[in-house]
Amino acid sequence: MKRRTLLRLLGAAASAPLAEACFGSPTPSAAPSSASASAGTGVGPGAASVSGALALYSAVGDEATDALIAAFRKAYAGVRIDVLSVAAASELQTRIRVEKAARKADLFVGGDSSLHDVLAREGLLEKYSSRSAAAPAPEAVDPSGSWTGWYLTLLAGAVNAPRLGAAYARPSWDDLTGPAWQRKLALPDPSKTSAGYALLAVQDFRGGRDDARTMDYMKRIDPNVTEYTGSELRTLDLVAGGEALYGIAWSHDILQRKATDAALDIVVPEDTTVGVGALSIVSGTASPRAARAFVDWSLGKDAAELMVRTAHVFPVRRDVAAPPGAPALDRAKLVAYDRAWAESEHDRLVRAWVAALHR
Repeated sequence: MKRRTLLRLLGAAASAPLAEACFGSPTPSAAPSSASASAGTGVGPGAASVSGALALYSAVGDEATDALIAAFRKAYAGVRIDVLSVAAASELQTRIRVEKAARKADLFVGGDSSLHDVLAREGLLEKYSSRSAAAPAPEAVDPSGSWTGWYLTLLAGAVNAPRLGAAYARPSWDDLTGPAWQRKLALPDPSKTSAGYALLAVQDFRGGRDDARTMDYMKRIDPNVTEYTGSELRTLDLVAGGEALYGIAWSHDILQRKATDAALDIVVPEDTTVGVGALSIVSGTASPRAARAFVDWSLGKDAAELMVRTAHVFPVRRDVAAPPGAPALDRAKLVAYDRAWAESEHDRLVRAWVAALHR
């Protein structure tokens, strides 16, 4: 698995409307914070008095992380930040769990909300509901206030356009089980990646939560898979390099790679789902006020626009446009995805998949 890790010290110093058809009406945060934020910026009136040191674990990529920290420093010059940037959010989740007895992280930034939800159930996250949160639906809000929905992304297909040509119009999930795709697919591992598990859960919902039908589908697609990858970025490496011609990943990762690699294109299968990228405060932080300030600021309009530009995500805020070249979120045909059920059944479905494929 390709791993990009960056540890650096940054010294103290200085959408167009989202898919209401998919997500419904805005949902207010569970409880207001003690300090309100300036409109659009996420910067509270007492920014100059906020100080402390934060260790931030980031899964949004180096470019987005660098831009976020640089912009945050301008608003909160008294906060020092150490950053650990790892492409695979599951690695950061594991790290936080391992460090339970000796906390090192103060903030977990990025990665699917399901990863944060596991940490919340284990008591590893602080509860905080920011007034800056502008979530369009219950899916992007943790009722317990342990994490906050920060951005949206589609489960999508990455294709090697030069190799496939016109053939990649938009294969259905069932098309991908056919002989034409033998050894041409790269799928993220459901036991190791959020996109892989979302793929597995989508098939379960497509089949009416019939595990037998789901595992039959996974067995039928298996001969066409050249590799079950340990990260979504590894999937994109295989597709871009021609070792696979079609791979499943989150749309923001595909769009980010597509910006620098002309071989990649993005397609959206029918009956897909939306992922919710989250951010959270790790339990036991020594700088709670600074951590809350970072959450407040990150949910503001300025940070949302920065994330769209650098990470190619769909913004949660309705006053920020979607990334250029992204598929239309409000036109995506979504499966009836019960997020709470999928998260509660994660371990059972993964075990069933492992057993079905004798892995």
